[in-house]
Amino acid sequence: MHCQICGKGTMQRNSVSHAKNTFVRYAKPNVKRMRLNTGGRNLLTWVCTKCLKRGNIVVALPRRITRPATTTA
Repeated sequence: MHCQICGKGTMQRNSVSHAKNTFVRYAKPNVKRMRLNTGGRNLLTWVCTKCLKRGNIVVALPRRITRPATTTA
């Protein structure tokens, strides 16, 4: 997964122990599935939390659920 706004993705790095043993470690970004408003269209995209915090995006309003009117007799 990667952020579709800034392109941040999984990073690979070597972790080294005190005995100088190396092993590969993967750092994954904190991405959330968000509904964005882009050009009047609502799209589901992956957005990292840093972009959310900076305000780089416009979050779409939640979809309104219409319920049938209840009638009382």
